[in-house]
Amino acid sequence: SKINKDNNTKKEAINYTHYMINYSENGNYLPTMLEFSAGGLTIREFEYDPVSSTFPFISEQSKLKIANQQLTILSPTFQEFQELNTPVHFKNHDSFVKHQLE
Repeated sequence: SKINKDNNTKKEAINYTHYMINYSENGNYLPTMLEFSAGGLTIREFEYDPVSSTFPFISEQSKLKIANQQLTILSPTFQEFQELNTPVHFKNHDSFVKHQLE
């Protein structure tokens, strides 16, 4: 579902502790995973090397060149996303822990 009416950023629940935020950029989406745990939040961002990374397990993909940079646009099915959703591709960006005040 859209986060607000002023942009195309979307959120999707993966399960009750994991959410995907897809930021709209140049008509494509950049995914960020939010992982909630007891007293904590981890933000993982999708990262890949556009030169050496390949995704042979994703059947629908295309290439796009923006400002002399080659981007790979992935359109995974649910099953293909499960293979993609690993620490290899979604790297920890920030972690937050709730501290109890004594």
